[in-house]
Amino acid sequence: MSTNRELFFRYQKEGIPNSVIFFALEQVNGFTHTQLAMNFDLKTKNYATFCRAMERYLKGEMIEYVFNKSYFLNRPFYIDKHVLIPRQETEQLVVLSLEKIKQKFGDKKLKVADICTGSGAIGISVALAQTDYIIYLSEIDHKAIKVAD
Repeated sequence: MSTNRELFFRYQKEGIPNSVIFFALEQVNGFTHTQLAMNFDLKTKNYATFCRAMERYLKGEMIEYVFNKSYFLNRPFYIDKHVLIPRQETEQLVVLSLEKIKQKFGDKKLKVADICTGSGAIGISVALAQTDYIIYLSEIDHKAIKVAD
């Protein structure tokens, strides 16, 4: 059994990005990023799960699909192969859009549609940021609907 630190450096040498290793260590330990930093020298919980996750990543599977989890605007979302992984660029677009909408429409109560909602990350994030808006999420893929549900 290895410590979080030992595993981090072992897989870093294999060329895995730091962000991927940190994400996997956080998931298998049940830690936030801060908690992982505070417990970096402790034995890794679920060592076998971590190693399997790294193997899957090295075979080309995105780490978010390995753990069925992705973050969007600091909120966790369930994801699987039926939906796209939310991107940081989309986070920036949502934040910028909300700012522009606020500038143009002020405090008006608006109706917003999230078409092809996938994981629901965009629509749910807008709904949480603007609780007075009416948000519609639309998806035609039944498997994707189950993810967003």
